[in-house]
Amino acid sequence: MDKIVIKESEKNRRLKIVGLFMGIILVIVGIKTKKTRELFIGLIFLYFTVYKKENTVTKDGVIYRHKGIFVDRKDSVDFSTLDRIIVYRARDGKYIFYFDREEDPKGIKVEREYAESIVKLIESREDKVPIEYACEPFGEEDDGE
Repeated sequence: MDKIVIKESEKNRRLKIVGLFMGIILVIVGIKTKKTRELFIGLIFLYFTVYKKENTVTKDGVIYRHKGIFVDRKDSVDFSTLDRIIVYRARDGKYIFYFDREEDPKGIKVEREYAESIVKLIESREDKVPIEYACEPFGEEDDGE
């Protein structure tokens, strides 16, 4: 496994589809009735629902990609520049990987199913990046809390 692509959750995808339809309806109604308020609100709905975020974890690092109507930004973190990686467990059961480096530290929040495979991918590198757990390692925490 050379890379892991982390996309948006199914719940967020459904909400974006509903927002997209609401935006289209409001824009059409705003144009037909010549009301700028509905047109403006519809354009805001369209702007925020077309925005996509995708994170890709590879052996070399993490690639952050943000794409929208007026935005197409790509940023990356190279594992060779990191001091350490800290893994936190969030209250919602997801894991936060915090990539600690001198300038511009970054983080990524992932579902539990991705967390173990990301750690295995990072540990398979020749130059070992230290991984610190600010929570119980995977599989050892109590899910009843």
